[in-house]
Amino acid sequence: MVPLAALTYFSVRLADGAVVREVDLRVRTTAAVTAALIQEQMQSVAELTASYGSRPLLIRALGDGNIDRFDNAAILQHLTQLQEAHPAFSGAFVTDSGCRLTQVVPATPAIVSVDFSFRDWCRGVKASPGPYVSTAYRTAIAGQALVVGVAVVVRAVGGDDAGRPLGILAVAYSLDALGDLADNLARAQGMHC
Repeated sequence: MVPLAALTYFSVRLADGAVVREVDLRVRTTAAVTAALIQEQMQSVAELTASYGSRPLLIRALGDGNIDRFDNAAILQHLTQLQEAHPAFSGAFVTDSGCRLTQVVPATPAIVSVDFSFRDWCRGVKASPGPYVSTAYRTAIAGQALVVGVAVVVRAVGGDDAGRPLGILAVAYSLDALGDLADNLARAQGMHC
């Protein structure tokens, strides 16, 4: 009876070890794939934002960078199109080159003219040669979602002013969308609780 009990014990231990290894492997694989998908998603959002930031009509709407001469109707049209380009965007906005908000979609009048130079997306995009993805924060845009900001500097093209910052274009990407992405992947891997 003792050998049978020992055999049963070791069989159960081996089976438990195999299950633990399988679960560990799935968790590691799911985490690695999720991280790669999130990185790919943020790269895609950065590229989309950069493409809007280089639109000749948006550059023209920002004029010489003086907010008193911004073509607000044209800027609003670009922001609306950008915000509607992806269901995970909680909002889109333009600031002057010092990060004072000039236009935002959805409309949030209480934050127009607010200086957001304290935000990571503002400091980061000014120091970055291209699009910048910020740390997470609670947006001041209507709904106050938890987001990451993806920002690009809109620059003048042509002439003596080529490359001069005119303003900053950014989107607020909802962290709920990233969570949904991770949940869907975990579910596909059989890891969802």
